[in-house]
Amino acid sequence: MRERNATSIEVPGVPRLGGAGLCRLSLLLGAALASSCTEPAGQEPSAARAHDASATDADEGPDAIDAPSPDSGGGETGCSRTVGPSDRFGGRTTITGEATGFFHLEEIDGASWLVTPEGNAFFAVSVEYVHPSWESMETYERLYGNDRDRWAQDTVDTLGRIGINTIGSDHFDPRYEWLTALEGAQPRMPYLLNLGNPDTAGPMPNGYAMRGARDHGRVVRWPDVFDPAEERRMAERISMIVSRTADDEYLIGYLTNTEPNQSVFGYFSDWWQDTVRQASGTPGKQAYVDHMEARYGTIEAFKAVYGGEPDGLEELLPTLTIRTDWFLPLDLSTLTPAEITGLADRIRPSMEAINALESWDDLSGYAEPDYLEFVTQARWDAYDDHGAFLATIAARYASICHDAIRASDPDHLILGPKHMAGHHAYGLPRVVAVAEAPFQDAMALNSYLEVETPSPPQIEGILEVHERTGLPIIFSEMGGFMAADHPIYGGGDDVDFYVKVANQDERGARYDNYLTMIARSLPMVFGASYYSTYDHAGANWGVLSGSDFEPYQPLACAIGDWSFRIYDR
Repeated sequence: MRERNATSIEVPGVPRLGGAGLCRLSLLLGAALASSCTEPAGQEPSAARAHDASATDADEGPDAIDAPSPDSGGGETGCSRTVGPSDRFGGRTTITGEATGFFHLEEIDGASWLVTPEGNAFFAVSVEYVHPSWESMETYERLYGNDRDRWAQDTVDTLGRIGINTIGSDHFDPRYEWLTALEGAQPRMPYLLNLGNPDTAGPMPNGYAMRGARDHGRVVRWPDVFDPAEERRMAERISMIVSRTADDEYLIGYLTNTEPNQSVFGYFSDWWQDTVRQASGTPGKQAYVDHMEARYGTIEAFKAVYGGEPDGLEELLPTLTIRTDWFLPLDLSTLTPAEITGLADRIRPSMEAINALESWDDLSGYAEPDYLEFVTQARWDAYDDHGAFLATIAARYASICHDAIRASDPDHLILGPKHMAGHHAYGLPRVVAVAEAPFQDAMALNSYLEVETPSPPQIEGILEVHERTGLPIIFSEMGGFMAADHPIYGGGDDVDFYVKVANQDERGARYDNYLTMIARSLPMVFGASYYSTYDHAGANWGVLSGSDFEPYQPLACAIGDWSFRIYDR
């Protein structure tokens, strides 16, 4: 129920409840982490930590964000932020749903909202990677020594003052050390938890970690989700974490992975490759063989699509238009004769091996996924085969995660993997979205849109994911706006889909454009998490400066403005 005529605008106190969930988790993952769950010996609790959980205070007026220091690259004047009447979780009390004791999702007046445990609408205004980056660690040590608790308190205070109400999931915090410290800050801030961190989930690494490992010459395989032993191992690791956060009312929900490569480059993916390349007789490889046998019936029918005439490749290849890794058409007639000959020489042995198959058992021993993907790029019937098996893998993975989470936690939201989406080069395969939907409460999209003028196909793609799945959407990552005039990072090159703009004012304007798009066109979106908290990787991505941990003023003002305005969508 929405009370549109409410006139009371105040800044409430947000008292803290005991954060037992992550404190219990810290005891499991290492005694060193438990220090952030208790007051240091011999010290009195801080005023914030001693705040009565039943109290509700109000500031005298709108919160003002102080101007950052000049070397942070921010503006020279502050801005005021209006904060509406809120409950202790930050939920807007003028838009109400059901009070269930946990965060959940509801549709209210045609828009998707998180609803706080107390029953009030909540739009997750979040920020990712909430810990010092490797490039800002010197600043952290200069300002805080190694006092992680003091850093956490200052960080929660600063982010809350800006208008951020949620700590985003962090795939660079594998043992939750920084999150455990943030959980101890007062007042508490709602948070998202990523279960796909490689150190806690073992061989269920996030997609970023998988790509990074391969870049350094190490091979990291996607788990065989068809192997019962692997399923048990995944379930045990998930249960180890979830059983200790199941009662935490400040937890919004679980992400299960970060940018798994099943969603990168269209269908050309690690999930598919790592399953198809397995040895003969393994559960995953047998699942692939069974899948193809069900689709084709006979091995001869399969060979008619995936085999061919090796001696005619030089004539065939120039007639093809294939979908490349960037899922953009490539007319092979543009290749030189020498390039055509080289490509034919690479393809010919794999094609001959397909032609030699005599049974489905023989396919179990075939281990050339690169060639199979080339056929997928060139033939629509093979493309459909690929997508259908990818959907089978996705459904299996999602079901394992769902069942393991629900065995220990029946209440918190399951948001699934953080999928790349919204950029011309990266798109969540619709078959994957549909396959995962029965096992999730929402779809999580890392949506780095071209937000100056979002194109209709970009918005339509997000709408299509929603329409096909019936699920609301959280932008689990967005932004990445970099100022070209930054004194430290401005000279860096564009980083793929991250957007370089002229200055700090334009960074704020891009955020404003993004949230305007959500408010006007995407009512199914219930949260947006900006990437990232601090500058890092040679880029001016941060909400906070890496040199002094102060806000970049134009971006901070835009975040604060929309943290209030989004409730009027």
